Amino acid sequence: MSNRTSSNPIVVDTAGATITRPRIIAMVWQGTEAANRDIAINDDLTITLNDTNGQTVFAKRALSTTDGVNISFSEPWCPGQDLYIKDIDGGELFIFLA
Repeated sequence: MSNRTSSNPIVVDTAGATITRPRIIAMVWQGTEAANRDIAINDDLTITLNDTNGQTVFAKRALSTTDGVNISFSEPWCPGQDLYIKDIDGGELFIFLA
């Protein structure tokens, strides 16, 4: 599968995707058997700001094969600039927009 950045939810399974000025209400990183994108021990997910500093806004290393992450916000999170998916070793990242 390839990244789908013009849908809601946005679905990312390979590094290098840029998400343009999102208003995020939730993010889910999970293994998806149907897409053959399991999460393995020591798989990484790293999201940075897409600017010259590349400040990390989220990072997670899987400690087990079932170790994904669910994040939800009570109000839309607007980082004020583009996000960059620096690293995603396994699984798929679903970004739900407001």
